[in-house]
Amino acid sequence: MKTPDEGWLKVKSEVHHGDWNHYEIVADGHHVVLRLDGVETIDQQVEKTGAGVIAIQLHMGQPMEVQVRNLRLKVLR
Repeated sequence: MKTPDEGWLKVKSEVHHGDWNHYEIVADGHHVVLRLDGVETIDQQVEKTGAGVIAIQLHMGQPMEVQVRNLRLKVLR
């Protein structure tokens, strides 16, 4: 990524405010790919991997609400 918000800038005009969006996270070893409504926002190698928790992170700013439906986890083999 050239800038920390590069991925967001790619999709911010496509976000369905007040409706459902599709968010896909693929973490395969050290390789992580994020897509929002089919638009790739991040494709990079990360240093830290391993066991841990799955969490939703919100950032400071306007108050917001996050709802999740049809959450699926799949083990990559």
